[in-house]
Amino acid sequence: MDINTFVTIFSSLFFKIIPLYLLVLLGFIAGRFIGVTKESVALMLIYTIVPVVVFSIIVNTPLTPQIALLPALFWILGSIIALIAYNLGKVFLPPSRLKNILALASGSGNTGYFGLPIVLILFGEEYAGISIFMGFGLSLFENSLGFYLLSRGEFSGKESLKRILRLPFFYAFILGVICNLLHFKFSKSMQDFLLNFRGAFTVCGMMLIGLGISSIHKIKFHKRFLAISFGLKFILWPLLGLLFIATDHYYFHFFSNTIYHVIILMTIVPMPVNSIAFAIITKTDPETVGVAVLLSTFFALFYIPLIAAFF
Repeated sequence: MDINTFVTIFSSLFFKIIPLYLLVLLGFIAGRFIGVTKESVALMLIYTIVPVVVFSIIVNTPLTPQIALLPALFWILGSIIALIAYNLGKVFLPPSRLKNILALASGSGNTGYFGLPIVLILFGEEYAGISIFMGFGLSLFENSLGFYLLSRGEFSGKESLKRILRLPFFYAFILGVICNLLHFKFSKSMQDFLLNFRGAFTVCGMMLIGLGISSIHKIKFHKRFLAISFGLKFILWPLLGLLFIATDHYYFHFFSNTIYHVIILMTIVPMPVNSIAFAIITKTDPETVGVAVLLSTFFALFYIPLIAAFF
């Protein structure tokens, strides 16, 4: 690829993503100056908008054995990175509990509120279901091994299972798969209606990132935490994704190029904004975590077009 082609692709993708960051800015303004709370927006998303969007996309996603394996793949990748993060934290972040939140934040990613809108913008609706299956794997990770590492084993596997079963996302996902297998189809008018929810998902989801950042009232740079989390999120994650893709491409030929493209994108999304909420709940230095999420979100503005231009 010559430099002119690269610059053209990079700039095209960059300017497609910019409007999403304007929504993040609006969310920050709403939270800091208008008094909109992230809790109210998050509840609306979690219990109304997200289940409808997940269900409608899964129903229209062609289910194949390859796609069905994606949650397991991302659960495994997230778990590997979380365990690496936890052990690095024990060495470089003692004696604080930052290693616990580092494990959860590094092993997951903002595949929903950030990744899904990017997929829709860059690749189109036919890729959306694939990204949701990957995000489902990371959601399972957050509520199993991720939650276990965060709480240092204080909660049982039964409690982790209860957390998963309380997620509306889980039931919408399962119902969508069942309806898909039964060849359920939406009418044209219903499809048009459901598009409104996808628009609301993008707007509210990106604004939620800004709302989460607006709760940071103290800028706290923890150099070691930032170095480890960025190294894992933006170097190790895509390297493991590329290693998996190369292994499958040369030896197994199980996944398609379409899935390869989404795997690459889902491995370079920024840190999950809900890690701020986890840090607040567990009193694990939320200022440090919030700054890391903020910086990773803005770093992704340049990093995602850069990587996408190559692949």
